[in-house]
Amino acid sequence: MPKNKYLILILFFLVAFLITVYLMSSHIEYKTEGVIDISSIRISDYSFLSRGRQNEVFFTKYGDKRQVFYDIKPVTSMALSPSKKQVAFFYFPNNKTREEVSLVIYDFQKKAFREIYHTSHASWDFTGGLNWLSDSYVFFMRHCGTACSGVALLSLESRQETNAVLSYPSFPNQPSKTHFKDWFEHEFDLDGLVVDLNSETRGKNNYLVFTLEDNNGNNLGERRLLYTKDSLKFVKLYDTSRGQM
Repeated sequence: MPKNKYLILILFFLVAFLITVYLMSSHIEYKTEGVIDISSIRISDYSFLSRGRQNEVFFTKYGDKRQVFYDIKPVTSMALSPSKKQVAFFYFPNNKTREEVSLVIYDFQKKAFREIYHTSHASWDFTGGLNWLSDSYVFFMRHCGTACSGVALLSLESRQETNAVLSYPSFPNQPSKTHFKDWFEHEFDLDGLVVDLNSETRGKNNYLVFTLEDNNGNNLGERRLLYTKDSLKFVKLYDTSRGQM
């Protein structure tokens, strides 16, 4: 083969190689644009976090809005521990499906990640509402069937999952009440429909906080259950409006 043909082939492969490199670098740049890794966010900057319509987490500071990622994958439903030493978050480890989700704990002091929960049925096993209950447990909402919601409690130490159930009236003309069967086989009746469930820490005390409405959507205030490691009990409450991330 003449020399000039060799040169043409070499030039052709060189150009093809350069185009491939350019396309790959452009793809990576596009994938990571507007993204921040969760480990890069300082505790003092957690006030700049917000939640999107589909539970995405965004970090917005000085007008710069970036979606929070872990392992180059989107994070959802973050929650800072009461001691502010750890953060819990769900993320989607499989880019091909949103049915696979993992719960990870990030330790700020050790700078270490630890997966404590994983499911391949996210649409049933996780519906949002990630919260801490002391520094030893997290809980989140899940499906359970008709006229009810499940509440999964997960131990950070044992990774054991225990489920509670919120049960609602099956028909519109029934009184607006919620029945709560907790993780310790105790049962409570709440006047109103639970529209939000989160937690609160005051000093050394940890509470479950139920936000209630009537059948017409009128706010009925909040009820709290004090968590005492192996039980929950009602405490006297006051009406308040709570801000949500």
